[in-house]
Amino acid sequence: MAEVWGIIEGLKLCWNLGFRKVQVETDAKEIINQIREKGEIEGDNALTNILQELIRREWQLEFSYTYREGNRCADMMAKMSLSIPQRWSMWEAPPSGILRILQEDA
Repeated sequence: MAEVWGIIEGLKLCWNLGFRKVQVETDAKEIINQIREKGEIEGDNALTNILQELIRREWQLEFSYTYREGNRCADMMAKMSLSIPQRWSMWEAPPSGILRILQEDA
């Protein structure tokens, strides 16, 4: 369920920053299918309620699946988050590990 929490927290952040057209990409294909087909997360009513409340807001959301290879930056940032004491961090420039992945992808 870490992927779902990541989607929820990301959507909250986007909303709070004023973004109203958001594309959510994840390599968690099952989660994307559940959101697209049912608008809920199987077996977790609490997460489903939070997610549905976010989806119902006045904005445009698009949920899409990306292969793990296309999600390397997000995977690296998730790993980096384990060593950061803050709940969330915002960078003005990509950290060195992320920058390397971005350069390889260009």
